[in-house]
Amino acid sequence: EKAIAQLFEDLRSRNIDEEFFFKSLLNYLHLCLLQNLGIKTGKPFTSQKISHFLLKELSRVEFLISPIAHLPLELKILELINRASSGSKGGGNIEPKTKTSQSSPVENKSSSVLTGDSQKLIKNWSQLLAAVKLRNITLEALLRSAKPLKGINGTAQVRVFYKFHKEQLENAKFKALISECAIPIAGGVVEIEYELSQPPQTAELKESNEIQDLVALAEEVLI
Repeated sequence: EKAIAQLFEDLRSRNIDEEFFFKSLLNYLHLCLLQNLGIKTGKPFTSQKISHFLLKELSRVEFLISPIAHLPLELKILELINRASSGSKGGGNIEPKTKTSQSSPVENKSSSVLTGDSQKLIKNWSQLLAAVKLRNITLEALLRSAKPLKGINGTAQVRVFYKFHKEQLENAKFKALISECAIPIAGGVVEIEYELSQPPQTAELKESNEIQDLVALAEEVLI
């Protein structure tokens, strides 16, 4: 729930058009549905079951003028999360679905020696995304929205465009998971540093980071 609220606060802080975002979200979910059915080409971002469910639920949202931008959609998403949480799941946090309960040896930066090739990790960034996706699809979506820059002395420098993304990626558990996935690719332990930058200027919101984040967060709770 907190992650959803932060995402909508980010939309409001940047004055993202409410109606355009809502229509773009529905169009994106519809595209995912058609891709799952084989009608449209391309790899769907989410499953047929999730895209169908979200389309059915979100299409019922009454787009009314609200004193708070994006409020109807935000309340609907939170309602879906609460409904899912009342079942077998509890809470809407995007905690990684790891099978291990012990803390990772790479979780503590100060106790780790940077033995990996950070430049190799940057060059093979797509491999890291694929590895992280197997562990946590939501985290992979956040990482995919970032831009790898360069690797220097065992440290990979990565640019992120939203404060919300940076905070999530710097979460201790998420950093540990990403570091574990990076070890086989970099040939050892590397550190990933995230720097916050202004988002690129674009009018296209069709497949924006915010839409993918929202779908990924909803999927994390609903599946």
